Amino acid sequence: LRELHNVLEFAQAVCSDGVIEVDDLPDDLLRTSGPSAACSTGTLRARAPSDDAALLLSYLRAAQWNVSAVARQLGIARMTVYRRMQRYGIESPNQRADTAD
Repeated sequence: LRELHNVLEFAQAVCSDGVIEVDDLPDDLLRTSGPSAACSTGTLRARAPSDDAALLLSYLRAAQWNVSAVARQLGIARMTVYRRMQRYGIESPNQRADTAD
């Protein structure tokens, strides 16, 4: 119950317009096996976090770091891409240039 409570608190903190969607849930939750891992989108993430980070990085590079284009391509919200970038420690070259000044 404590884990469920933490998951819901996290999802509530990152959701938009007060509606919790699958993309708002922690990625760790979607990687677990068993009946609770099924989601309404019909996809189950079984890759390791490093695989997800590498895949996201390749999408970002291919789109020349256009986060909106990557979000459209993956079918997820733009803010989800930003959250995943933060989670995996991926920084846009544009952001690094801004912080160097």
